[in-house]
Amino acid sequence: MTTPATEWVASEHVYVWPSVQPRKGARGQTFVVKWKVAGRERSRSRPAAPGRRPDAHAEAFRGELARAQLNPAGRWHRVSGLPEHLHLAELPEDEPGDATDALTVARDVVVAEWRGDSPGNRKSRVETMACVVAALTTAPFLRGVELEHVRRALRDVLLPPPEGQVSDPSTLDAEVRAAAAWLPDHVRPVTDLTLPVVEETLLAASRKLNGKLYAKDRRGSTRGSLSLLAAEAVRRGLLPTNPVRDAKRVSEMVPVIVDPNAEVQEDPDAEVVDPERVMSADQCRAFCAEVRNVSWVSWRFAVFWTLLWTTGMRPSEAFGIRNVHRRLHLPEEGWGWVKLWRPTVDAGAARWTGTGSKHADKTTLKARAVGVERHVPLPPETVTALREFLTRAEVRPGARLFVNSNGKPFTLDHLGRVFRTVRAKLFPDPEPTEADPEPPRHPLRAVTQYELRHSYVTTALEAGIPVAKVAELVGNSVPTINRVYERLLTVADDTYAEKMGSVFQ
Repeated sequence: MTTPATEWVASEHVYVWPSVQPRKGARGQTFVVKWKVAGRERSRSRPAAPGRRPDAHAEAFRGELARAQLNPAGRWHRVSGLPEHLHLAELPEDEPGDATDALTVARDVVVAEWRGDSPGNRKSRVETMACVVAALTTAPFLRGVELEHVRRALRDVLLPPPEGQVSDPSTLDAEVRAAAAWLPDHVRPVTDLTLPVVEETLLAASRKLNGKLYAKDRRGSTRGSLSLLAAEAVRRGLLPTNPVRDAKRVSEMVPVIVDPNAEVQEDPDAEVVDPERVMSADQCRAFCAEVRNVSWVSWRFAVFWTLLWTTGMRPSEAFGIRNVHRRLHLPEEGWGWVKLWRPTVDAGAARWTGTGSKHADKTTLKARAVGVERHVPLPPETVTALREFLTRAEVRPGARLFVNSNGKPFTLDHLGRVFRTVRAKLFPDPEPTEADPEPPRHPLRAVTQYELRHSYVTTALEAGIPVAKVAELVGNSVPTINRVYERLLTVADDTYAEKMGSVFQ
């Protein structure tokens, strides 16, 4: 762990603008004072002074900053950007027994954001906030209570509003219930959130139970949750400014000795698709054919996964398809099309959706405005599979396509169990031998149903479809396709030399 940056900056690293700047806005004439602390620009506005020079208040404040800058022994707070005497004057007065703890503020933030968040964002917000609050406890955990139990108590009982909590807390483990009873009296007040404390909290909250860091996106969400907590504390007057803005970002800082002859290791946060972990078109067809042999209802799953790998849809987008003639065209021969509009997410539990079901309809496609549709062509084999589905499942006009025999939408849990069963059968790990007692796993042994999307993109790129068209069909941007599939867009040196041989002599 790196040493946190100091809270204070010497006056030599401060610059104050020599004059104030007038500004007109909805509140009338104001004057802005600007200065820099450790390279970061700061500003404060002051209203016009009645009966005096209009910029008198602003000039008085600027003069105070300038005098503090001339003091070689003075110091400036890195977060608030103010000299020490002004920073201390703005701190809230300590009142015994009146300090608001981080758990109370975090709960209020979650409840305030709950109504406007999607089911997935609700779950993510609670889980990341639970990691943050668990890192702000004031005493060692109770005997027998581990970090896992503390985070679960926060996620299932203490942080969500009543409709988002576990319906029957008595079903939770005894350690989780004990942690839920212990936590409210052992969480630090938000006034403790100085810059070093924030950086230590971010580091602890960004680690999994096994001590490894979460992925980059999850670390960003954790930082966002802590920033919301600190911003709420600022709004209540418990903190002068939000210290999360100046906190260092969490990254794995491990010294590495590079062996020039060793194979280059990929950055785990690069999100670059590994070609060895992508099923080919023939493997996808064989996979879907094998799915039909699992049970008497698994043919429905085979149609679902055929749609995913031949169109590049996300599972939530496929869940949202309905049998509506102006949005789904399935001719008897040739290509068809579907217009994606409102995806249906599987949040994993009904308490995250507020609909009484695990599923909830979103109002927009990912990274798209409200009402924007995406036109997706359907290959003939996909059209045939979907026509079979409509006939065998007797899907009524206007009804959702992918539902089980009870009329309920597919769940990712059920789909995942079937997917893992077929994956283990088609891509078994090699048997250990005397020469190789621990052989490497099959590269497709860990492929997921979401990665069928990669199979489509790979097939399209190898067929020579322009990147811009592929990005349009799968609902991504061109830079995202170039970044995620960069290892598929390059060629080997031999291939490059062969193609360029006719150009260069």
